[in-house]
Amino acid sequence: MKSVAILLSHQPTTEQLAQLENEWGVGRIVPLPDEFRTLWTSVPPDGPFPKEAFAPLLAWLEQSTAEGDLVWVQGEFGATFLVSSWCFAHRRIPVYATTRRESEDHAQPDGSVVRRQVFRHVRFREYPIFP
Repeated sequence: MKSVAILLSHQPTTEQLAQLENEWGVGRIVPLPDEFRTLWTSVPPDGPFPKEAFAPLLAWLEQSTAEGDLVWVQGEFGATFLVSSWCFAHRRIPVYATTRRESEDHAQPDGSVVRRQVFRHVRFREYPIFP
C-alpha cells in the first residue's frame, strides 16, 4: 500500500485526498505531526536557512515512509527545496498540488479595491529534477 506524507500549512481538501487515492494509488495518509507544524509553517525569515532544525523532520519522514511513497510538500521555498531534495536522494516521490486561480476585483465607494480569490485544485505533479 502506497503512503503519502503531507507537509502543508493547511488541511488538504476531500477532493485532493480522493485524487491521491484514485489517481496515485495512495492507501495511507501520514499527516505532519504537531511537533513539526510550527517549524513547517513558520520558517524564520532572518539569517541563513536553519537546516539543522529540519533534521528531526527528515528523520520522521524516513521512519514514516518507504521507497516509492509520495511526499506532498508545499511551503516556504527553502524548506520545500530541502525536503524535495531529500526525497530524491531517498527514493520518495515529492509532489505538489496545482491550482487554478479565479480572481474578482470589486471597486469600493472609498476608492479602494477588494480582491476575492478562489483557488481550485487541478492536479498533483511530481517535482521535476534536472537530468
